[in-house]
Amino acid sequence: MPDIRPILEYPTPQPLDKLTLEEGADFARVVFPVSPMWVYWLLVGGSVAIALMATIGSLVIGVMILRPYAAVGLYPATKAKLWHLSFIPLSENLGMPLFWWCLAIFEWWKYRRWGRVPRVLLARVDG
Repeated sequence: MPDIRPILEYPTPQPLDKLTLEEGADFARVVFPVSPMWVYWLLVGGSVAIALMATIGSLVIGVMILRPYAAVGLYPATKAKLWHLSFIPLSENLGMPLFWWCLAIFEWWKYRRWGRVPRVLLARVDG
């Protein structure tokens, strides 16, 4: 029976930031390098920046809703009426900031969980 070895062949001396192939008698393992730190910070920082812009935009829209009342001096008599006037437009505009804040938290969690762990692809004789 012929000796069947993995097809991946490349010179052994490799820089540390490249793929590495480890072979044994009954396995072959490909280790993918860890992404640079700036990639993770770009994902987290970009999500936070967009979330901040969306949040500030929603607050500005809420202020703009009440601006005509302030211009003519007709504030609603009670806080309940004020809340009713601003709740519907604000609730429509708070979905997007909430989405971006959740995405930023998820990116941070991904970095904390897997940011410094290299990915490994393992092929063994038994599966």
